[in-house]
Amino acid sequence: MTRTLLYGALALALAVSSVHSATYYVATTGSDTANGTSLATAYKTIQKAASVMLAGDTCYVCGGTYRETVTPAHSGSSGLPITFTNYNGQLVTVSGADTISSWTLSSGSIYKAPMSWDMGRGLNQVFVDGQMMNEARWPNTGTDLLHPTLATVKSSTGYNELEDTALNQPAGTWTNAIVWLLPGANVNNPWVARMGNVTSYTPASGTTPGKIVTDFASTTDPNYFPSPGNLYYLTFGALSTLDSAGEWQLNTGNLYLWTPNGASPSTHTVEARHRTNAFNLTSRNYVTVTGFNFFSATVNLTSATNCLVDLCNFQYISHFTFNSNGWDTGENTGIIVSGSGNTVRHCWIDTSAGNAVSLMGTNNTVVDCVMHDVDYQAIDSDGIHVKGTNLVAKRNTIYNAGHTGISTRCQTCLIEYNDISRYCMLTKDSGGTDSGRTDGMGTEICYNWFHDTGTGLFTTDLHTPGVYLDNSSSNYIADHNVIWHTDEGIRLNTPSTSNKIYNNVCYDQVSPHGISGSGDGSGAPPDFPGTKIINNILDGPIVTNTNGTMANNIVPPTDPKYVDPANHDFELQATSPAINAGQVLSPYTDGYTGTAPDIGAYETGLPRWTAGARYEAETLTVPNTSGDPVRIITGSFSDGSASILDATAVGDYITYLVPNLPAGAYHIWVGTKKHLDRGQFQLSIGRADDFGNAKNVGAVQDEYSATDLYTELDLGLWSPGTTSDKWFRFTVTGKNAASSGYSICFDYFRLEPQ
Repeated sequence: MTRTLLYGALALALAVSSVHSATYYVATTGSDTANGTSLATAYKTIQKAASVMLAGDTCYVCGGTYRETVTPAHSGSSGLPITFTNYNGQLVTVSGADTISSWTLSSGSIYKAPMSWDMGRGLNQVFVDGQMMNEARWPNTGTDLLHPTLATVKSSTGYNELEDTALNQPAGTWTNAIVWLLPGANVNNPWVARMGNVTSYTPASGTTPGKIVTDFASTTDPNYFPSPGNLYYLTFGALSTLDSAGEWQLNTGNLYLWTPNGASPSTHTVEARHRTNAFNLTSRNYVTVTGFNFFSATVNLTSATNCLVDLCNFQYISHFTFNSNGWDTGENTGIIVSGSGNTVRHCWIDTSAGNAVSLMGTNNTVVDCVMHDVDYQAIDSDGIHVKGTNLVAKRNTIYNAGHTGISTRCQTCLIEYNDISRYCMLTKDSGGTDSGRTDGMGTEICYNWFHDTGTGLFTTDLHTPGVYLDNSSSNYIADHNVIWHTDEGIRLNTPSTSNKIYNNVCYDQVSPHGISGSGDGSGAPPDFPGTKIINNILDGPIVTNTNGTMANNIVPPTDPKYVDPANHDFELQATSPAINAGQVLSPYTDGYTGTAPDIGAYETGLPRWTAGARYEAETLTVPNTSGDPVRIITGSFSDGSASILDATAVGDYITYLVPNLPAGAYHIWVGTKKHLDRGQFQLSIGRADDFGNAKNVGAVQDEYSATDLYTELDLGLWSPGTTSDKWFRFTVTGKNAASSGYSICFDYFRLEPQ
């Protein structure tokens, strides 16, 4: 027996809207002079549909690449959104790039073709077969944007000058070029990059180094001076700087390109960015965009209300190589969200010069998204830039960030259950989360994982804590975070006012302090007026401070007796001195199971929480089952509920649809509740349109337990070769002899990128 069970907001929206509204179709083979109301009479562009759609209408887009910016002419309404979605699971890409053709040989391995547009200084971007190429630069570098090859400043004579004996290119080579610099007298602690225009260039001569003069703004702060040992590169120079495979340059209306393999570009697909927005939802209300892939473009929700971006993949979402202000927070980069009531959910964001998501406005949410290789220009940008009120960043996975994981210069916001790693790849002195000179007004940073720094340009003396409350941060709560393999755990810089640091775990830090902090430079210790540091397990002592309250913390040499810290399980053994040893700190310790709360991030007797993006099983479409009933049950689950198949025999199964899942390598974890009537299952995964070739993933799992047990099952590694809709099928293979049934239960599926 086969049936379809639809859960979730999109299914409900489509069901409601179908009663009141029109359906349109778009196909690359269509025509904008057709009526768009059937596959046979489909429009050719999404914009044509967007120009006629009204509240409650749905647009199905057939597979293919659409090179356009879509701007809906109208808004939806409550219960009647305007919905854009891919048709029948087909792969749809909306691209901000256009193809380049008519190539002729220029010289050597360099070819040229006419390019009729120019995005502006530092804003052009070129791709060969979907891979970003480097604008001609020195020194030459590879495609790993977070491990670039850089030059080293040898000397400097002022705030806007740098010298290097390797600057021996002919006169004129770098005049009007762009310089990118990690500045500062402390060469091992750059805060953000500086970018400027070269106003004068003198090549090296004999023992005299070459010299570059820039238009850097005047400053007396040594943290922004070009200094010996600083790292830098140059781009946007003379055409002669195009001297390596994988480089390009735009010059007098022609694009010059040396392909990675040296072959003619006509044997490749060459594209150049031509648009910033794929969908422009500025000032629109109740619009849903779901199931799309976006290339070299973003979705703009500036001043939007109650819009949803769901199950979308973004690649090369934002790009620039010039920004005169390194402290620019990049609020015009990434998925741009302001207004109110908007949600970005289940999106994968791969590569951005700035933010992955700019989360602003009020009452907006980013949840269950994966973002990586962000802020490759090393400005003050983030995986998620949070600036506004009542904003939520929940259960996101962020890794490989040039600067910060999530900024928290916001009020009454919630940052929870995020998995943030490998941040500060190009800079230092920032954190997994970072705030400064901000009254958080109760912003809570909780139940997050922060881990594994020191894998970028700099590997020592990083000042890269998991939670960073920089100077003049006040009224933040940081509770139940777990921080490991970082150089610092938590940092509070002076003055740290009325912050609450409760029930955190800091493990295996380089810093001698479990909680670090800096004073005002006068030699006095940092001041923590009204700040409370309670119930934490730390890898070292708390920095000496004034006016702070410290109580019920465990520091070395006391062994907290974690279950398995080597494998990141920071639950407590039964003999741990942290059990029942904490203070009651309502509401943060509510629900404790013993005579008092435990110290640390995991309460004995409660389900072990996990962090990072996931798919909630109860919200996914179930395309087919073996015919047994499927129920939604409630309990101490990730979102309060789970899906259960009331199986009765070996061979019974349930299939979940995970839409538009990117190609890659994943470690799969399955959340469940073991019970005395549970069976055993085998997971198999395949393309939704070709499930006959599905493969088993992981070993058979047993959900039986004599007592209720919320847990996460390790299904091991899986590597899909293509981006597509995937079916996750769980088939009953048997049951424990002690079990009274064959039912199987699923809370969530967590796919950890490898």
